[in-house]
Amino acid sequence: MNVKSRGVYIIRNNVNQKTYVGSTAGSFDKRWKEHKRLLENQEHTNPCLIRAWNKYGANSFAFLTLEDMPAAMPEEILESEQWYFDNVKTHTYNGGGYNMAKNVFSSFAGRLHTDQSKSQIGAKHRGRKVSAETREKMRQANLGKKYSEEVNAKKGSPGKSNPNYGKPLSDKRKAGVSKMLKQRHADNPNIQRGENNPNSKLTANQVLFSKFLRNAWGITYKEIGTYFGVTRKCIFDAVIGKTWKHLN
Repeated sequence: MNVKSRGVYIIRNNVNQKTYVGSTAGSFDKRWKEHKRLLENQEHTNPCLIRAWNKYGANSFAFLTLEDMPAAMPEEILESEQWYFDNVKTHTYNGGGYNMAKNVFSSFAGRLHTDQSKSQIGAKHRGRKVSAETREKMRQANLGKKYSEEVNAKKGSPGKSNPNYGKPLSDKRKAGVSKMLKQRHADNPNIQRGENNPNSKLTANQVLFSKFLRNAWGITYKEIGTYFGVTRKCIFDAVIGKTWKHLN
């Protein structure tokens, strides 16, 4: 096995011969190490694989290459993985393995993070500081921007001169605002969502693909953004559900 290559692989239980099919755009070696780390820490997204790992032990599992695809694009790798999904019994529902999703793109679609998962994600990003270089880029991007008189009038008095400055919203007020906005959104059929929004830079399929690349393969937001020709923030907002909320 060329551990530095990429493509489609299986994790096989040598005791009962059940398998888990996966793919990686990074390297086989890195992906296998990531699987083992998550399984040993009980943090893997596949509970069936965790239970089997705990029951049979790490030494009962082997990592094998199905297709070595060093020059393939991500879509080609996923198409190959889907072929194994469709033609080999590797799923929990047919008793052949540990895969839980029937479609490679649905591995994370519709799944909600547990409280533990949310805490882990928060802890991972908490305390991260924006570098001086990034701050300077943000400053340069907004340098010289001026609001129209109309916009300034709508904004009201700025800063400390605003009568509401420093006053936190009560929980009741927050709940009321949230309910009002949700109702307004539900009652307005003309609201343009997703691809129908003229300002949209991504398609729904690209958003789902981005979620898969980030959550399943661990590809960075920057790399995904470069792939689709958009900014890192655009991908980040879409993946965490800040934008494209109707796909969450």
